[in-house]
Amino acid sequence: GSFYFLFLLLKLDFRAAALLTAFIVVIYTGLAGFGLPVLRAGAMAVLVFLGVLFGRRVHFLNTLCFAFFILLVANTRSLWDIGFQLSFLSILSLVMILPLLSRWSVKFVPLGGSWAVLAGTFPLILYYFNIFSPVSLLANLIGIPLVDAALFTSLFALLLNNIPLAGALLIHISSFFLWLALIWVKMLSAWRWGYFFFVK
Repeated sequence: GSFYFLFLLLKLDFRAAALLTAFIVVIYTGLAGFGLPVLRAGAMAVLVFLGVLFGRRVHFLNTLCFAFFILLVANTRSLWDIGFQLSFLSILSLVMILPLLSRWSVKFVPLGGSWAVLAGTFPLILYYFNIFSPVSLLANLIGIPLVDAALFTSLFALLLNNIPLAGALLIHISSFFLWLALIWVKMLSAWRWGYFFFVK
């Protein structure tokens, strides 16, 4: 999404921006190692940008089901993978629960995504890990923008690696964002009320 908006800011036609961004998504999916959550995100993103390219309206539930189908066709055993289950359940929660939360008030929208994912995934997390972590709402509020900034700057570090100082500077900036995110998560993990263990 960041690359798409960057291309639009550079005055590229929205179809060209969508095609370039879809290409970047495919490359990044490979760089990230083709994990199941990455493949899910990649398949959904490519389909969304292809929809933009052909002037089709985006329907996120259809996009999620498309990614679900593609990944299961590729490997039916993926269905029993915890990462696969949590990844799809997280996005399904965003698609189904977030619109309900956003109706209440605009103030809830920044936290709405975290609330939706927590509500949708906590039964599965309880089943597999016997833990409930309400502090994740607070962790995501700061952690997600920091990790997003680290990811964005590291991608530009790869692209500008051959330019003297630019690649190294961007790597240091990316490392700083990751360092801040880790400090934030470590600080929250020490809070007593941050997580609760349950007997199976």
